[in-house]
This record gives sequence, C-alpha cells and structure tokens, in this order.
Amino acid sequence: MSPSPIRPIRTLGPAYLKLHRDTHAKHASFGTHRHPCLHATVRDLALAFAAAERCQPSLLDYGCGKGAFIDEMRALGAFAGIAGHDPAVDHFAARHDRRYDIVTCLD
Repeated sequence: MSPSPIRPIRTLGPAYLKLHRDTHAKHASFGTHRHPCLHATVRDLALAFAAAERCQPSLLDYGCGKGAFIDEMRALGAFAGIAGHDPAVDHFAARHDRRYDIVTCLD
C-alpha cells in the first residue's frame, strides 16, 4: 500500500484553537450560522461539476462549526457525499483522509 499523498498540516495555533473550543462550549449558537445566500451558487457549482465529470461531487466544509451548512447542503441532494471538519468541535475534529471535489471554508 502506497503512503497517502495527503499530509497533515497545522492550520491554526493552540491559542486560537482553545479560543474557538471555549467559544463553541459557551455559546450554543456559535458555529450554527446559516448561509442561505450560497445555496444556489453551491448547487450550481455541484451541477456543473456533475455535468462535466458525469458524477455527483463530494463536498467538504472546512471550519464547519456545528454542521448547519452541511445539513443545508445535504438537503439540496446535489452531492455524492458531504463531510465537515472543524478542529474546535469534537464531533467534526477528525481529519478526513481523502480528497474532495469541492471544499468550502466559510469562517
């Protein structure tokens, strides 16, 4: 088995990570921002990808908070798979060892 071409990188420092973990813990609404203005844009991007590649794209939302945008994108039905990553939220802290067709970062 060949080694993964994906290598871990540090995208934020320990103090910044602690600040976000603490903020997520103290404020239930932090990390739940909705982005309805992006629905049509992201859907159109997914449809254009599907037409060109003849398959639905995968989506990673980096810095997904508590996953509100992921849920909204899942409801569109335009993606083969959707995942989120947010190092400050335990549920989404695990790194994904794969590539994604579309990556959003709405922080």
